[in-house]
Amino acid sequence: AIMVIVYLTAILIGRGSRPLNSLALAALLTFAVDPQALFSISFQLSFLTVLLICLAVEDKRERSLADLLETETWKSRVRKRFFSWLKMTAAASLGTLPLVACYFNSLPWVGIAANSVIVPLAGFVVVPLGLISAVIGMARPESALPLAGLNQQVLNLFYRAVELFASIPGAEMHCPSPSPVFVLALFGVLAAWYFTRKRWLLSGPLLACFVFLFPFFTPSDRDRTLVDFIDVGQGDCALLRLPGGKTVMIDTGGASRDRFD
Repeated sequence: AIMVIVYLTAILIGRGSRPLNSLALAALLTFAVDPQALFSISFQLSFLTVLLICLAVEDKRERSLADLLETETWKSRVRKRFFSWLKMTAAASLGTLPLVACYFNSLPWVGIAANSVIVPLAGFVVVPLGLISAVIGMARPESALPLAGLNQQVLNLFYRAVELFASIPGAEMHCPSPSPVFVLALFGVLAAWYFTRKRWLLSGPLLACFVFLFPFFTPSDRDRTLVDFIDVGQGDCALLRLPGGKTVMIDTGGASRDRFD
């Protein structure tokens, strides 16, 4: 909400469209209210996603006078919007994967394709229809929810779309949580890659380097205490996996005739 308010305020006072400046000001205002927000997952994911989208659509090409005077056709505009949409989706999905892996131990690769369908469906159909229904409902408070049937049909379509992508085999790959050092190093290298002109020369070596180094920056389960809760029928038991490979089983339940097992 802060990001949207700052961005719209800048437009209203004639400061022009500068998304990165608006994002930086929104972050400063957030820190002024809650300095600990920097360490929250919601802040990191939301601001990182917006930052990646802004960088993806930023046009850094040098244009000649002929390019500026050239009139775009409707085909070129459609093609430009389409590729901008693809870049935003790829940047937001791929750029947040390190944080998702760090906090949730998963790599939802199918999200790259799913966001291309789910996000436009939510932004251009589900949310506008809900807002229209809410406005009509405020104008006619005595009536039932306006367009309730249409809202239900749209939400069912939205749910089926999410369910379809979630049912793809291997839609979510589980992985060990990378260390914060690895995540910070990855973002540093990606930043260097973004500001390098000959990106294609660095893409292959960087990818191979991080795939090779990932296991060395990943904490081993043998160095941590893990607790698994297992359903044993009449209750749950706890399996403790201690550092060094030792295990402890607690409350495995009883045998028949109430005998201790």
